[in-house]
Order: sequence, then C-alpha cells, then structure tokens
Amino acid sequence: MLTAPLNFPEAPPRNPGLDALRGSLVLLGSVTLTVTGDSMIPTLHHMKDAVVLAPYTDADWPPKRGQIVYAQRADGSQVMHRVLKAVSGGAILSGDGQVWLEGPIPRERIYAKVIMMRRNGRFIKADSPAVVLYGQVWLALRPLRRILFALVRAVKRI
Repeated sequence: MLTAPLNFPEAPPRNPGLDALRGSLVLLGSVTLTVTGDSMIPTLHHMKDAVVLAPYTDADWPPKRGQIVYAQRADGSQVMHRVLKAVSGGAILSGDGQVWLEGPIPRERIYAKVIMMRRNGRFIKADSPAVVLYGQVWLALRPLRRILFALVRAVKRI
C-alpha cells in the first residue's frame, strides 16, 4: 500500500465548479466573477462588486504581499483572499474582512490572481499604485481589525 509522506498536502476534494473555472481560465485567459461572501469587505462587497481573474502561473510565484488570489482550501471550498506572505511551498492568506489567517495554502491550490476589480461599473487595475498602497495599508492594520470592525458596528447602530 502506498502512503503519502508526512506533511504532504492532501488532495482537495473534486469540485466541478472549480474545474470549470480553471478550464475557462486556460481557454479564455481571464474570467469575470461576481464577488460572493463578505470575507473581503471593505475592499470587495457581496453581489455588488466583481473581479477579473487570470491564471496563476509558476512565473507568478512567489506571490506579492497584498496580491489578491483565488485558491482552494483543504476542504475543497474556494476563497479569494489577500496574500499576507509567501512561505515554503505556499502562502498565508487573509481576507480583508477577517481577523484570522488561512494557510499555508499550497502553491498547487492557488489557481488565479485578481487583475481587475469592478466597483460601481468602473474597472480598476489590481496593480495600480493606489490599489497596491491600499492593500499594503490594510494588511498593516490587520492587528487593529477587531477594534476597527467594532467601531464600524457601533457607528452603524447609532
């Protein structure tokens, strides 16, 4: 019987939706997706914003701090989060609307990178200086997110 070596990443469960996305990326070169979920608030809003994804290639490795990538978790679910840092063979990710970290996500499970965001009908390049600076500032504020989110909730109640 064959067994995987220790610390070898488990193969994630098959996911037909992700398979279709990966195939579309290969065929078309980019795919536009409407954002679902709140993990990237305040940067990206559920069912309001969209992103343009491009395939993540070996030439893109290692990911840049602040870059937004589309990856698959070990349980097979998909996530679009910001790269906090690259580690040996993977990356630590953080949703802008989260206080916890995810990963390391193995390189093999990072399938796409965000190259553009659509907000209010306008497309914004993900590598524009303003977007890159915003990402760096937001990552730097990560230790204060609990306080920031509590303040926003308090203001909304008023």
